[in-house]
Amino acid sequence: PGERPDRDGPGGVGVHIAARVMEHADPDEIWVSGAVPLLMAGSNVEFEPRGEWGLKGVPGEWSLLAVRG
Repeated sequence: PGERPDRDGPGGVGVHIAARVMEHADPDEIWVSGAVPLLMAGSNVEFEPRGEWGLKGVPGEWSLLAVRG
């Protein structure tokens, strides 16, 4: 489970989720899931909510945010 390198590059559910999140972003944006701000507490990176979204191939609705700056 999770990310794992293989001969074709990184894989796993994290890479799949990241790809699905970025499908919603404009070309000049970086979007992340709601888990990322918790992992970056104290980093001075700011996030702007973009709503709840379904991600193809991933169960449930996901809170997505854009990185500001």
